[in-house]
Amino acid sequence: MYIFKNLSETNYSEDLSYRQFFLFVRQENLDAERMFERNNTLYFQLNEDEVSMIEKYQDVIRRRVNYLGHEIYLRDVQGFETETLDYGIKITVTSNEGGIYEKTISFEQ
Repeated sequence: MYIFKNLSETNYSEDLSYRQFFLFVRQENLDAERMFERNNTLYFQLNEDEVSMIEKYQDVIRRRVNYLGHEIYLRDVQGFETETLDYGIKITVTSNEGGIYEKTISFEQ
């Protein structure tokens, strides 16, 4: 009985949301001319005139283009950290439920 109880408490919906988020970030990187991070915000140079950014705002992760509007990627987020590595950017997201999700997005060449 204990095993079944543990399995039913796992939040598969949350896991799926974070997997989808990391797929969005990866696709944004593939579409961009370059990617960089500053102050826990991801920046993607899309072309000469457009820069998209993915950042934490209140308890959500959002995407904006040229500092205008926003598109919500994740809700109920406690923390969002970025770190530049030699080969890419490491992203760590902490949910309000205490889940920690990490992914490294490689620089595309």
